[in-house]
Amino acid sequence: MVRDPPPKLLALFLDEARGRLEALRRHMSALGTSEDALLESRRELHALKGAARMLGFRELAEACHGAEEVLEAGAPDLSGWSRILGGLEARLDALSTGSRTGVDATEEAPEGTGADGASLVPDEVVRVPARWLDLVSERAFATRVLALEAGRLIGRVLELSHSAERGVLDRDPAQVLATLATSLRRVGLELDRGQRQLLGVARRQIALVQEYQLQPLGAVLDRLARHGEELAAGLGKDLEVVVVGQDVVVDRKVVSTLEASLLHLVRNAVDHGIESPGERKAAGKPARGRLLLAARADGPARICLEIEDDGRGLDLRRIRETAVERGLAGPGEAEELSYEEALQYLFKPGFSTARRVTEVSGRGVGLDAVAAAVRRVGGIVELGSEPGRGTRVLLRLPVERRGQRVQVLESGGGQAAVVSADIERYRVAPGESSRHGGGRREVVVDGHRVPCHSLGEILGTGEAGEGTLVILGSGAGPVALEVEAVLGMEDVVLHPLPRSLEGHPVFDAVTLLPGGRPVPVIAPGLLLSLGPGDLGEMPPVRRVRVLVVDDSPVVREMLRKMLESGGCLVSTAGSGRDALGKLEEASWDCVVTDIEMPGMDGLELLGRIRDDVRWRHLPVVVVSTRSHPDDRLGGLEAGADVYLTKQSLDADELLEVVLRLGGP
Repeated sequence: MVRDPPPKLLALFLDEARGRLEALRRHMSALGTSEDALLESRRELHALKGAARMLGFRELAEACHGAEEVLEAGAPDLSGWSRILGGLEARLDALSTGSRTGVDATEEAPEGTGADGASLVPDEVVRVPARWLDLVSERAFATRVLALEAGRLIGRVLELSHSAERGVLDRDPAQVLATLATSLRRVGLELDRGQRQLLGVARRQIALVQEYQLQPLGAVLDRLARHGEELAAGLGKDLEVVVVGQDVVVDRKVVSTLEASLLHLVRNAVDHGIESPGERKAAGKPARGRLLLAARADGPARICLEIEDDGRGLDLRRIRETAVERGLAGPGEAEELSYEEALQYLFKPGFSTARRVTEVSGRGVGLDAVAAAVRRVGGIVELGSEPGRGTRVLLRLPVERRGQRVQVLESGGGQAAVVSADIERYRVAPGESSRHGGGRREVVVDGHRVPCHSLGEILGTGEAGEGTLVILGSGAGPVALEVEAVLGMEDVVLHPLPRSLEGHPVFDAVTLLPGGRPVPVIAPGLLLSLGPGDLGEMPPVRRVRVLVVDDSPVVREMLRKMLESGGCLVSTAGSGRDALGKLEEASWDCVVTDIEMPGMDGLELLGRIRDDVRWRHLPVVVVSTRSHPDDRLGGLEAGADVYLTKQSLDADELLEVVLRLGGP
């Protein structure tokens, strides 16, 4: 839902909007005689419309759009045009006095659809009881009261700072200092009490919201089961689908992200795994195949989702042949692969053993895409198969993937984080550790041998001074992480890995600490499976540098805030020519640009970027009010990597796109 913009941003918008209206009035008398006046008026309206949409002022944006249509028809009647401009000015006056008429308060569109157009997240509208809305409303007012009280105390602190400045010149500064100390102590106690109250309200509010973000998996599993049964019938196969764990709950966002992967796994099981009734009888099996869809809790913060069939299993010979055909292994090397080692080739991009391409499978979109989607939500994939007896895919997933509490760890000046729910206990690191035949380190914890890795080794900062073992639970077993220092807990938001860290064998997310420092988040399941030599050379975690180009100060400020909230380093330019100058002055990881700008527009800027060998491969994201398919196609043909529209811009989507494109 669109919220009121911050006062400073609203003031910036009103100042910009009134400047654009003044420009429209200056051009008004020349509209009938000057093409330039007509063009500039269109640009001013277009920019005002874009800024209004970004802030959620729907009726103002629609009024600007109507005025654009008047100009498209040719030079307007001056008296009629004056009335139109007067109407726009009246809307601005209403906004300046606090009226939010015309704000678009519609909810976000439902996330995710299945292969046949229906969503695995079954409810397109989340229905909540009136009691829930009452509680949300009450706590919102309580938060406002606490915020106002914090503002009063901030004013008091500023008064005390002025007193301190004056007290430096006082004849008896010691007396002034004593008075200030007493006053500051009193303000500190009030702030502490207010913060505890605010944290309590926030904690209860988050718990209430999470209650409706989490959904039982029953509807999702039932839909997958129906999909499997219908597919089997179409392929002439007899199939029984068993569903277990319908009451297990998980975040709707996790399911939405994984929907295509879950459907793919079911299709794979039915198409590749389950044999025809005749083939099963010849193999001594029941004619009816069996597909298990099961969910279960895996500790307080994770679940396991299992898809298992009793079909033919994975063909080791065919996997070896495909590995050789793809140049992934030589003939001799492929023959020496164990069954478990061969299965890992199925996670290679585009690896498919299907000899035919059908509507069901064989298009090279395989387990690599599944693993990538699972990693985006902080999970891991485990694969097992037995020839002639079936295949089992196990997804270990977090219950929710929004705000998280993490433990920050340090070694050699480098930092990483682990989700606090994954921590089982802490131990003093032993002086020595053993190594088994594969070269992996192990330590003894409570009488059991546990795989152990050094955070300094993972971060590339060295192992000196490692003194604490953090024992993590991975679902598949415990794993120890040896660290130099345990810094403390932080409440954070997790973001997808930037492209510079994609595919890292240990990290599955990145987050920003309150000071703005980005740190990678370690996945215990990936850490458990880490072998000698898997790390290679560790690339440094760095902030993505973004250049935002838009002639609207409001839009520039909003985009800057969106990107900086995700840890990006952002600079802005008000025109295409200004952007070219900044491209010459520094290096950038990504450019985010508007299309409609005076002088050099976004399409010309794109052309200049793509024509210059220095910037030819620089990622460019277009964010424009132009939403027609032809406009989108034109932007992409001009060289944009992604085309987004301002009217439907989502901060998380923009941030994810920039982080993924912005890596080296």
